Amino acid sequence: MTISIIIPVYNVEKYLAKCLDSILVDNQFTGQVVCVNDGSTDGSLAILKQYSAKYPNLEIVSQPNAGLSAARNAGLDHAAGDYVFFPDSDDWVMPGSLNKILSEIDGEEVVYFNAKVYSDEKQCSGREIDIPNLRHLTGSAYFAAIYDKPRNMPCVCVWGGIFLRSFLLKNHLYNEPGIYHEDNYFTPQVLLAAKNVSSINEYVYVYRIRKGSITGHVTEKHIHDLLFVARNLFAKYEECGNVPEVFYRDVCQIYINLIEKVYDSALSLSRYWRILDSRRMLRCAYDARSRKVAKLTFISPRLAYRYILDALPLFIRRCINRWM
Repeated sequence: MTISIIIPVYNVEKYLAKCLDSILVDNQFTGQVVCVNDGSTDGSLAILKQYSAKYPNLEIVSQPNAGLSAARNAGLDHAAGDYVFFPDSDDWVMPGSLNKILSEIDGEEVVYFNAKVYSDEKQCSGREIDIPNLRHLTGSAYFAAIYDKPRNMPCVCVWGGIFLRSFLLKNHLYNEPGIYHEDNYFTPQVLLAAKNVSSINEYVYVYRIRKGSITGHVTEKHIHDLLFVARNLFAKYEECGNVPEVFYRDVCQIYINLIEKVYDSALSLSRYWRILDSRRMLRCAYDARSRKVAKLTFISPRLAYRYILDALPLFIRRCINRWM
C-alpha cells in the first residue's frame, strides 16, 4: 500500500519549510509528495526547488493561480499512490504519525484521525481535536455518528483524512474550484458515497490558525459560496433520493451558520436570500427550533437571527413558540 501526499502551495514561504520538514524529515516519508505551486509570487517555488533537489520523491507541479481546490485537483490527477492525503502548506504533520496511521489502514475508502490546533497569534498549541474511534462504518453511518460530537473538525476538513484514490476518481469526488468553504461541499459527498470509513485515535495533524485568515471574517464571497454549498448539496440529495436525514440536517445547519455569521458581521442577506432557500431550509429542519428558524426566514432572515439570539421581545417570542 502506498500513499501520495498532495500539498497545494500559494505564497507560503514563511511556513512551507516546516510543513515539508514535518513530512520528509520528522516522518522520513519516502513515498510520493506532490507539491502544486499555484502561481506563487513569493519565494515558495524557490523553496520547493531546494527540497526537490534534496528529496527525489518530491515532485513539483506548477500552474497559474487557480485556488486551493484547483491545486488539490491537479495533485490528485498527478498522484500515483493507493491513498492520498491533502495537508495544507501552512500546517504540519506530527512526528512519526504517518507510519502509525498507515499501519492502521484496513481497506477503508476514508480514514480520519485526530488533530491539534496551533495559534499563530498566541504562538502556542491550543485545543486538541479528538474524534471517536470508529471502524468500518458506511459513510452515512459515520456521518450520523460523528455529526453531533464536539470538535468534529477533522471529519469536515479535507486535511483531516486519508482517501483511497481510486474511490475518489471512480465517484468523481474532486474539490469544487473557486469557492470558499470547499470542505463543507466535498466532505458530505465523500461520506454519502463511501461504504467503508474509519477514524483512528492517533494525532496526525497540526492545524495552524493564522491571524487574518480568510475564514476569520465574512465577505460577500463567503455569503455567495455558502449559499452555493447549501443549494447544490440539497439538489444532489434530492436527485439521489433516499438520502439519510443527517445529510439534510447538515444543509439546514449550513443555512443557520450562514445567518449567524452574516448578521454577527453586521452584513445583510437581503440581496442573496431567496424564498427557495427558506423552502430548502424548512425541508432540512431537524427539530422544533430549526423548523421555527426556517419558518421565520420566509418573513426575514434577520428576524430568524434575532430568534436564534433570543433577542426578540418576550411577547413575540411566545407567539412564535406557540404558533410556529
